[in-house]
Amino acid sequence: MLHRSFLSKCSSWREFVSYADKLKTTKEKGDLFEELVRLYLTVCPEYQTKLSDVWRLADIPPEVAGKLNLPSTDEGIDLIAKTRNGEFWAIQAKYRSDTETALTRKDLSTFSQLSFSYCKNITLGVVAHTTQKPVKKKELLGNVVEIGLSRWLELTPDEWAAIRAQSANKTHKPSKREPRPHQKTALDKIRKHYLKGQNPRGRMIMPCASGKSLTAFWAAQSLKAQTTVLAVPSLMLIKQSVGDWTREYLAHGKMPDWLCVCSDETVGKSTDSFVSSTYEMGIPTTTDAGEIAAFLKKRSSEPKVIFTTYQSSPRLAKAARESGCVIDLCILDEAHKTVGEKSSAFATLPDDRKIKVKNRLFMTATERVLHGKNDEVLSMDDEKIYGSCFYQLTFKEAIDDGIICDYEILTIFVTDAEVREIIKNNKLVKDENVLRQRKTRESASLAAGVALGKVFSEHKIKHAVSFHKSIAAAKDFESQQNELSKLSVIRTGIENFHISSALSTGERTKVMRDFEKSTRSLITNARCLTEGVDIPAIDCVLFADPKQSVVDIVQAAGRAMRPAEGKKKGYILLPIVVPDGMDFEEFAESTPFKKIAAQITAMSTQDERIKDYFRAVTEGRKNRGGKIVSINGDVPVGININFNEFSKAVETRIWHKVAKVNWRGFEEARKYARSLGLKGESEWRAHTKTPDFPKDIPVNPSQKYRGKGWIGVGDWLGTGTVATYLREYRSFEDARKYARSLDLKGQKQWFAHTKTKDFPNDIPVLPYKKYKGKGWISWGDWLGTGTVASYLREYRSFEDTREYARSLNLKSSTQWFAHTKTKDFPNDIPVLPYKKYKGKGWISWGDWLGTGNIANYLKEYRSFEEARKHAQSLNLKNANQWFANTKTKDFPKDIPVAPNQIYKGKGWISWGDWLGTENVHKKEVRSFEKARDYARSLNLKNANQWRAHTKTKGFPKDIPANPDQKYKGKGWVSWGDWLGTGTVAPRLREYRSFEDAREYARSLNLKSSTQWRAHTKTKSFPKDIPANPDRKYKGKGWVSMGDWLGTGAVATHLREYCSFEEARKYARSLNLKNVNQWVAHTKTKDFPRDDIPVLPYKTYKGKGWISWGDWLGTENVHKKEVRSFEKAREYARSLNLKSQNQWFAHTKTKDFPKDIPVVPSQKYKDKGWISWGDWLGTGNVHKKEVRSFEKARDYARSLNLKSSTQWVAHTKTKDFPKDMPTKPDRKYKGKGWVDWYDWLGNKRPKRS
Repeated sequence: MLHRSFLSKCSSWREFVSYADKLKTTKEKGDLFEELVRLYLTVCPEYQTKLSDVWRLADIPPEVAGKLNLPSTDEGIDLIAKTRNGEFWAIQAKYRSDTETALTRKDLSTFSQLSFSYCKNITLGVVAHTTQKPVKKKELLGNVVEIGLSRWLELTPDEWAAIRAQSANKTHKPSKREPRPHQKTALDKIRKHYLKGQNPRGRMIMPCASGKSLTAFWAAQSLKAQTTVLAVPSLMLIKQSVGDWTREYLAHGKMPDWLCVCSDETVGKSTDSFVSSTYEMGIPTTTDAGEIAAFLKKRSSEPKVIFTTYQSSPRLAKAARESGCVIDLCILDEAHKTVGEKSSAFATLPDDRKIKVKNRLFMTATERVLHGKNDEVLSMDDEKIYGSCFYQLTFKEAIDDGIICDYEILTIFVTDAEVREIIKNNKLVKDENVLRQRKTRESASLAAGVALGKVFSEHKIKHAVSFHKSIAAAKDFESQQNELSKLSVIRTGIENFHISSALSTGERTKVMRDFEKSTRSLITNARCLTEGVDIPAIDCVLFADPKQSVVDIVQAAGRAMRPAEGKKKGYILLPIVVPDGMDFEEFAESTPFKKIAAQITAMSTQDERIKDYFRAVTEGRKNRGGKIVSINGDVPVGININFNEFSKAVETRIWHKVAKVNWRGFEEARKYARSLGLKGESEWRAHTKTPDFPKDIPVNPSQKYRGKGWIGVGDWLGTGTVATYLREYRSFEDARKYARSLDLKGQKQWFAHTKTKDFPNDIPVLPYKKYKGKGWISWGDWLGTGTVASYLREYRSFEDTREYARSLNLKSSTQWFAHTKTKDFPNDIPVLPYKKYKGKGWISWGDWLGTGNIANYLKEYRSFEEARKHAQSLNLKNANQWFANTKTKDFPKDIPVAPNQIYKGKGWISWGDWLGTENVHKKEVRSFEKARDYARSLNLKNANQWRAHTKTKGFPKDIPANPDQKYKGKGWVSWGDWLGTGTVAPRLREYRSFEDAREYARSLNLKSSTQWRAHTKTKSFPKDIPANPDRKYKGKGWVSMGDWLGTGAVATHLREYCSFEEARKYARSLNLKNVNQWVAHTKTKDFPRDDIPVLPYKTYKGKGWISWGDWLGTENVHKKEVRSFEKAREYARSLNLKSQNQWFAHTKTKDFPKDIPVVPSQKYKDKGWISWGDWLGTGNVHKKEVRSFEKARDYARSLNLKSSTQWVAHTKTKDFPKDMPTKPDRKYKGKGWVDWYDWLGNKRPKRS
């Protein structure tokens, strides 16, 4: 009764501890805490909605005690709770005045053994205690959760009021929270979108701290969802959401049935989170599919809610499928987390194939969009997945309405000299070597510390939070700030704290309370405070390390925007070190500056006021919304301008970045374009290159504003001209009638006519594209000539056609082609029979014409040794006599006319060796000096005259015909030196400097590289100007031919094209069907070649390119799903094909399945592929095992063959063994092979 009397008046944890610590005995303290725990479990919303009864040991009904097998005396269990589902929890209450020392397993061993070994039917153990740290070795206690010091410290006045009322046997119902105006608007939009509009998916975008979580609860109420899933990315948000939702349900007089689906394993240990384990949550959780399915199947008159992390959502989805349950409403909070690979756990809930949901609500403060099309990833601009955005509260609206706090971005420049002075004078780093090694890292960190000190002093902030790239970096920064706080130049009286997941929940809660209570304080962290932690007192956020993610920046910045009493503005601090001795242009291109610009640009995508501010500054106007970005600090040594000029220069550079992600609206941009009075696209492009061109208007408006108002260049500039693709053309019949009236004979005449003034605007230049599928047949039909295109003709069969060809008695293919051009040549005979009848009977021209001639590459020749023996038997003296002999009737057909080609690498040495004349190819030649003396004595003028001379009878045998090769590296300079003419080779000449040479080139007023090349061949072309300036001046000033000639034209490879996404969007707008149509389009006048590449697969390789189907939007997807190797091979074998050729012929038929690869040897490489014989089931093994060289040679010798020709013939017989190579000279090269004599066992002939 005494305890109840006190608890009916207690209003805070501090008051409770003060009273408890005055009690004399441990038992009294324990009994008091035990009663507090009982009252807390009875009134706290998350437990009140889960538990129907909470009994002290003495009050447990006998039937319950019997069911649980509870001992009659107190053996370690203090309380028993019964859930609304009929399960039982055992509860131990441990009060400790020493909050620093953790409970041990020994302290709780009796409780654990009694709950899970001796007693029966207890499903959960709850340890309530008063220490900062979790129980040591808690994982050995069984299925236990804890309610630690952090929970008692977090109790709100309303929760203490409920405890007091329950202690006095009174009821306390939480008061309803009412939606604020912006939340009411959001709820109206929700009802309109889902109920009236019957849309199953939608996006709601609201800034951090604007009340998304409560809006989500009211959304579930408005949509009358019976089964709701709320998905969040962290355990902290799970715990927070359970508390908020259960409180609101109780306030509305409802008792929800809820389940938490999450685990430590799925969330992961590497995340720096405020709540890092399910144990610390103090409530039951599960990932068991059976338990989840049972919950979903259970009938209930009250609403059912599943709180899940995205990481555990696959378990929920599996249970939903198994139970056949359809979720009424799935709310995906922090929905930007779902963006990315479809295979990710985070992408489970958006997918209707994985979980059936009637309505999905995606909520975020920061939409995340992935550029480029990839069927394997999710992006929030995909309305098929995420729905349309039915409500968005902008930063500006939220700030203007007082929903969130206004803020200012402070960019503070700290000079390198200032940092060095602090390090040196205050000896922050004692070892000079360490100082040098850590200079860059120390400088950035110290600059952040110095900048933070300035902000505390100048802006009177009280509570700052700094974000770092790692927990270690955050901890180091806290240590650094403790040192800096001692310095007279920085001393600010700031108290520094550090928080991370390495601390327990109790320790983190205490750190946060101490941080908030401190008059002026800093708390450092990595990601612990990014999401879900509500600390309105924070009025400054410092990004100490560069952050690139828009989501990270906005989420972290949101910590400074939570409204609090007396707080007028939050500050976002972006410090940067400026090195001395660096000019501004160099500084503006430095990585640190680019990081700062990127951070501000990221914020500008969420808050349009930043864009408005920078635009006003660069236009010289005063910004109506006040100053949102401030540049502070000192001008570094080496930049010779005052700080105002420096600040303006910085703002201008940042605007260049901000503008590119904040284009003006279409109407505003078009208004600007029309004001210029330009006449066409070329004038527009010229204007975009001027200094006055606004940075927030796109150079390529047709792409940026496509689907947002864009019609054409005529509309954009106000000229009224209509783009080709927007014109309305005549019907096919009327257009063809016009075409036929012209009496044109072919395509060339048609295209020439389309360029005349008389060509009508309502007739297409490319009729075959415009009228494809609408009447188009052929050019012959279009022009009325009757001519049928070759590929449309029907030809005779191969046999009939060959019979015709043979009847002509032609002797060669040359005569054939001459005949095809005569009037008598039939239309049903192909001009190129080898193409038309390939694989349908074609063998060779000899067979076609009936001459019997066999093409050289098809002939089978004697071995080199046998052929040379024949050649030497002829007693010829040189190659000329050899070629004369090859033209005689007696010349054998199995001897090649050009042995130096056929036997290259197979024995060929030289003509002397071939003919047996012993004129060895590598002859002795004169020394370079003597040979040059001879050459100069001839008075020749050039290399051509020299080459002619080498072919005369009087040319010495010991002088090389190619001195430039023979004497290379042995004295050779040039032909001018060799012949004594004084002419210098271009590569050896002394040329003018690049600037002087370019000045000469520009003075010629040439228009193109063609004209330049023609000029270089004239007599007046100076010798000290290179004909190929692009090579000579590469890396020495050369830009392009347009720059060289002064025309301004840009070479294709130097053009700056649109991004892949923009270019592909343009390509798809054309509705082309294939590559041929694309290539044809690139040759038209309308093709924007300055912005779109003709060969996109080259330009965008590695930058988004997938396939032509993806580029044109025809859905011919390059990376298709194919059958497994085993199933695909089974299909291939069922065809009874005999070879690769038959396979490839089959792949071109209509019946060929789309999920079978055309080239299986590539697709299934390393996935089962062996050979074509295995694939088709013929047994022909591609890479067969062959006999050793010795055994194979024994077999070859046993055949008593006389030549390699006989060997080749033998390899084609049925008796030829499969383990013998057909080409032993290749197979056994380097493994024993000598020559064919050795292989066949024949004697080598003796030389005469």
